[in-house]
Amino acid sequence: MCRVSISLTLAHHHRSPGNSYRLPRTPTLTESEASSPAQNNMSLTHSSIQRIYGMSGSSDDQSFVPTVQLLSCKRIANKSGGGDERYKVILSDGTHFCSGMCATQLNHLVHAGVLAQDAVIRVTEFIVNVMGSGQRICIVLGAESAGPNPGCRIGSPNDITKGGGAGAG
Repeated sequence: MCRVSISLTLAHHHRSPGNSYRLPRTPTLTESEASSPAQNNMSLTHSSIQRIYGMSGSSDDQSFVPTVQLLSCKRIANKSGGGDERYKVILSDGTHFCSGMCATQLNHLVHAGVLAQDAVIRVTEFIVNVMGSGQRICIVLGAESAGPNPGCRIGSPNDITKGGGAGAG
């Protein structure tokens, strides 16, 4: 079970038996508490991966700005040997995950650590490319941080291509 820690600043340390000091216990949130908007700002957008995976091209709904978690953000080899770095990402809504790529204009966010493993982000702009094989890839064109990196996976997401999602097969 993933637990998200919340840091609290306390004025005093607790003295334990034997005159040694121990730090106060750090409260944690369970997965359901971590996804509750009342608890924090890291609420993932429910069913967003199903919705993204069911699209082809760009979304006509400009108000759809899903909050997702990056399960992975890895640099991939450039086959031509030159040009800009490319990054493959795995996007999750806590229930499903799908593959994607970051547009090169987001490389500065990777270098700054905003787009990193386990980061929670808002995808402000994206398109979905359907490959010849039928595989769908979400190209992230715009993104921003949605809060601090929890340092662990939220939920137990399953691969959208293994069934249960729109367009999965």
